[in-house]
Order: sequence, then structure tokens, then C-alpha cells
Amino acid sequence: MLDIVNYNELIKGIPDSIKATKGDDTIIAILDTGCNNHSSIQGQIIHTYDAINETSDIPNNDKSLSGHGTFIAGLIAAKGTRSEIIGIAPEAKLIIVKVADSDDSVFSENVLKGLNWLSNTCPVKPNIINISLDFYPETVKDRFINIFKKFLDDEVFCFAAAQNDLKLQNSPFYPANEINVHAVGALKKQTLLNPEFISINKKVNYVVPNIEFKSTNNSFISPFRTNEGCSFATAITSASMALVMSYYKKNAINISLKDFFDQQLRTFSSDIFNYELEIYKL
Repeated sequence: MLDIVNYNELIKGIPDSIKATKGDDTIIAILDTGCNNHSSIQGQIIHTYDAINETSDIPNNDKSLSGHGTFIAGLIAAKGTRSEIIGIAPEAKLIIVKVADSDDSVFSENVLKGLNWLSNTCPVKPNIINISLDFYPETVKDRFINIFKKFLDDEVFCFAAAQNDLKLQNSPFYPANEINVHAVGALKKQTLLNPEFISINKKVNYVVPNIEFKSTNNSFISPFRTNEGCSFATAITSASMALVMSYYKKNAINISLKDFFDQQLRTFSSDIFNYELEIYKL
């Protein structure tokens, strides 16, 4: 019998009525290393785009050493009777945008091409964009500012990986430090006891315990693996927004979606922070 890790059940703080939506009627775009056509994600992916080679609808396009994009996709939306994991939002649909090469290198022009494809060409528009990577904006930062502002105006929520542990005191990675991007960090409980730790950078919006996650892998020999860090904390947060968004769409709620999302979360403090899977707002 399979030992199944069900992240939809494990996530704390979000009411069962919201988790019960499973992210139905939401679309999450993942900018990463691509995604293999893993059995746990089959049927979840509705479009793919390779921004490096500028080709679309290419299956099994995660050839990276890390399998990073496949791992992210599983945390968000894995499902299936034979899957070893259930994602946070197993009814959400995915758009896979490959912006990182097989050696995991990320260049700003490829990320920009991926974002522009999502904004201008993709047959369907995402509700949420997950960017669990970082890069240097180089000479095109103004173009990133403009496109993230456009996504905000279109009510598309962008989440990006900020930093881990002690480095959460520093400025977040790019693009997590952009004004129209929600920055997500990962924090170990023992970091709070480190005398070098003073406070989390004010640009960080959310923090998740830096725990070990199990998810889908791009290897047929080892179809599941474990990992930790702010990349995966970001995926947890993006998928949780899908749960809240799905509920929000189906109910008459008289506050903004962002405020309603934050309403479900506890405010971070060292007194309540622990190793259970939970998103804290800052």
C-alpha cells in the first residue's frame, strides 16, 4: 500500500471548506525548468511553452539535472490513484513555461520571453504565476517592471522565491523584490534562535517553514524525490492562493481576493512559528 503524502490535507490554517475546492477553475503558470509528463500530473497540464527555443506544446521538456520544474508542478497539482503525493491544489490546471536550461541556468531574456508569451500569446490566461527561481534583470529591468504591472492590472498574482533562513534578512532574490511580485521565504525554526538573526526583510510577504517536501521527479527510475527551500515554499503559497481563489469565485465575498487570502493566514511571530506546513503573512 502506498504511503501517500497529501499536501491538501496537511496545509494548516486554511479552512476545510476552502481546501475542499482543490483549486478547481484556476490556472497556474509555472516558469521553471519545464515539466515531464509524470503520471501524477497527467491531465493537469493544458499548455507548454519553451521560451529558450520558442516552441510550444512540447511534452516531457524537463531535461534538467535538478528536475526542479517537475517537482514544483507536483507540489502544486499532483493527483492520481497511484501517486505517492497529492498536491495542494489537485484540481488546478497548469501552464508550463520552460525558462531554465538543462543545467538550471536562467537568463533574463528567456524569462521575459516566457512572461510575454503568457501575456500576449498563450491561448488561456493564468490566474497565478509561480516563479521559483531567480536571475539578474540586467538591462531590461524596466520591461520586467512593466509586465509585472500588467499582470497586476489583469488580476494575475505573481509569487516568487525570496530567500532562505538567515538570508531572509537580506533583500530578496529577483524578481521577488519587484513591487508587484509577492515574495515567499523559507525559514527553519532554529534560525530564530541564531543570535545573528534579527528580522525578516520587509519586502518578504510570506514565509513557510523550511521543511523537507516530497514531490514528483523527472526521472523514470526515481519518479519521486525530496527537497527543501524557498522554491518549494513558493509553490505551496501559489497553490494555496488557487484554493482561496476557487472558493472566492464561487461565493459572494465583499473584500478583495488578496485581502481574503491574507485573512486565512496567521501573522508571523516567533512564538507561533513551528514546523507544521503553514503559510504565515508578514
